[in-house]
Amino acid sequence: MIGNLTIDKASMNISYFLNTIRIISLNGGRISRRDFVNQMAEFIGVSAQKNGKENRTPYNKSKLPRYFGFVDIDTDNDGINYLVLTNRGRKLSEYIGEKEDAEPDKKYYIVSTHREDFIDLIFESVIFDSFGKNNSGAEQSNTDVEPPKVIFKTLLELGKATAEEISYVMFGLNNGKFTAFEAAIAEIQHNRENLKYDYSEIMEEWKVTNIISDFKLINIFTDDNIKLLTSERDDDIGKLFYYLSPTLSDRHLAQIASVNAIYQPLRLFVYTDGNDSTIQQWVEDAVLGRVSDNSFVYRFRSGSETFIGSVQDGAFVPGVFEEALLKAFQNEKRNVFLVIEHTTEKQVNELLGKYRQLLNRINDLSSDKHGWSETTLEDADVYNYIVANCRHVKSKLPENQLLIPSNLQMVGTIIMDNLNGNEQFDYEFTRCLVKTNEDESPQQDFDYVDRVTGGTNILLYGVPGSGKSWTIEHEYCNEDSIVERLVFHPDYTNADFVGQILPVVDEDKQVTYEFTPGPFTTILSNAYRNPMSKYILIIEEINRGNAPAIFGEVFQLLDRKVEMQDGDDGFPVGTSEYGITHKYMAEFIYGKPSHKVRIPSNLSIIGTMNTSDQNVFTLDTAFQRRWQMRLIENNFDNVRPSLADAEILDTDVTWKRFCETVNTIIVGNKAKMASAEDKRLGVYFVHENDLTFDQRALPSEGHATLLVEYNSLLGSERLGTITAEQKSRLKEIREAVMHNRLFPEKVIKYLWDDAFKFNPEALFDTDGMDNLEKVIRTFIYSTGHDRFKIFKQTVRDTLYTAQQ
Repeated sequence: MIGNLTIDKASMNISYFLNTIRIISLNGGRISRRDFVNQMAEFIGVSAQKNGKENRTPYNKSKLPRYFGFVDIDTDNDGINYLVLTNRGRKLSEYIGEKEDAEPDKKYYIVSTHREDFIDLIFESVIFDSFGKNNSGAEQSNTDVEPPKVIFKTLLELGKATAEEISYVMFGLNNGKFTAFEAAIAEIQHNRENLKYDYSEIMEEWKVTNIISDFKLINIFTDDNIKLLTSERDDDIGKLFYYLSPTLSDRHLAQIASVNAIYQPLRLFVYTDGNDSTIQQWVEDAVLGRVSDNSFVYRFRSGSETFIGSVQDGAFVPGVFEEALLKAFQNEKRNVFLVIEHTTEKQVNELLGKYRQLLNRINDLSSDKHGWSETTLEDADVYNYIVANCRHVKSKLPENQLLIPSNLQMVGTIIMDNLNGNEQFDYEFTRCLVKTNEDESPQQDFDYVDRVTGGTNILLYGVPGSGKSWTIEHEYCNEDSIVERLVFHPDYTNADFVGQILPVVDEDKQVTYEFTPGPFTTILSNAYRNPMSKYILIIEEINRGNAPAIFGEVFQLLDRKVEMQDGDDGFPVGTSEYGITHKYMAEFIYGKPSHKVRIPSNLSIIGTMNTSDQNVFTLDTAFQRRWQMRLIENNFDNVRPSLADAEILDTDVTWKRFCETVNTIIVGNKAKMASAEDKRLGVYFVHENDLTFDQRALPSEGHATLLVEYNSLLGSERLGTITAEQKSRLKEIREAVMHNRLFPEKVIKYLWDDAFKFNPEALFDTDGMDNLEKVIRTFIYSTGHDRFKIFKQTVRDTLYTAQQ
């Protein structure tokens, strides 16, 4: 779309740029706007307040870092703004040097050995980020014209250009004078043939003269630390011309040629000639460089999630695609990424199914729907799901029709047998090859760099459903954490966890054997190479696998350094106290087979264990002592009221009361049941949806019970005398009963089959309920309090009395 194009005029140089990154990094990667302003104001020597209000000058120093995706803005529930480092910003924090006695505008610089790394970060931003809109450094912009891309592409096409010529292309596109970048370039070339270099009249008309006189966006590229552009005055013409720096590599020039001056939704296939982790890390660092909040990244990996949703029990259950689509509609000024991992182009083609037609996007700068799907897809279920969760979408979409908005980006990490093939599937997807480490320079030594400290091993234990996973998510992880989650099971091995030697067929059909890393080695490597990021490996159900055997020799790494001492190895607190020898891990992580392997201080391991499963695999004392053990108490203190106070179906018995009543009986049953406490119902044992009641399961008028009505209709169906109205009612009952079975099939079955397996009479009325089938049937086809007649009278009295 054509809209407001903002190019910030805030005073900036590289020292202020880098100090923005430094301030946020020293505050854990996140700082409130107020605290940032105070610290930056002190740095540049001005007051943080002006006329009783915030002095905008210090805050404006964060403009360009935000513009180029090194910093993002986040707002908490209280409306307080925070500056947050993105993936790209965290990497840049490692490249900053300091001159101790220098003035503020010269104090911070890019360390010379990292200049190329910094240039790569800038180019990643130019290639993969959006600038005209959806950019926290240009909050007022809502155009699809991309200023940095216009600058680079104009200079590439023309060889050299003045600030006026660059502005003529940029604002000519944004004002509708040109419909395409190529048309603007052609007119400048025509003007030059006629010796026309003066655009001052139209610049005044467009009110951009002040930008041309001090073009901050160009100036930052000419800084000595960056030198992406050079400049030279042509005395004959009387104009200052800018050029692409001769130091730019052919790779960078090819990247400039590949981008579009007008915003295009990202459609990218990334493939590799090596292992899967190579792709994943590159996508994380480069493509998702601007990301600071992983809730805007939706990942699909075949076999672990559902990609396309479906209707279940009368309700639409979204898949990863629909969740990403909803997020994009809910956050029109943020880019949302859908990453399809570890697949082939053919599989992607099949996976997208009905949504394939939506991938054709409108390419018309003058259209407000530029970047949106060209055609709609009719799907009432998905439409209603989107509208129910994002009301304003009704004004964006035709009734029961779907479109993909322009801020939904798609990335596929592709495995291809033929690296040059594309399976005839395109929709204008761009392809790139990410090389493995075999063709790269030796890995950087990250042993003695500044690193996040405090890595630890924590084992959360408690009854099933007590809230262990909830505790991890809310108390140990934050939005900047990079989290990997896996589940141990009886067949899980050390080779699965750490890695193993596997056969690989090369291009000449020869079989070779290479080390393929497991999830532990992969996350350890990523944490080592990204020292200012916090990594967390979550191991669910740790005692359902033979944990000491799965860890094997890396078991020794769980001993962590708890304090720094004189003369020690210099590794920070939280690093493995002892290193181990493992040549394959060492080669993969450090590029040196002889390097001692350690868990770095920025990697924590958090395990969960259900105490009711202690008999699956026991954790010996030597293993447990290397973990901080934490019991997750099974109580309702922190459970949301919508769950605790939810009534079970059509009864007035709340989940909290039911749970506490039954758990009291379980604990009092110790004499007849070993480890009775471990059999308690967890407070999160059920979901709120399991407790809701489908009203259609109430008997219709003239029927004493639902069971009577159901059997009557069933008989008519079998005899072939059922009417259309009766058939509709029978379908209603079946659907309603299916939903209302969720609670008894999960909770009542557990109580009968497990918690009270050896003495059901302690809870159930076994005189009339001598098998589970009768128990479930009675509960489902009863109403109100009668559902609980499956229990002993004393239990029912406790449930009912407490509710009054």
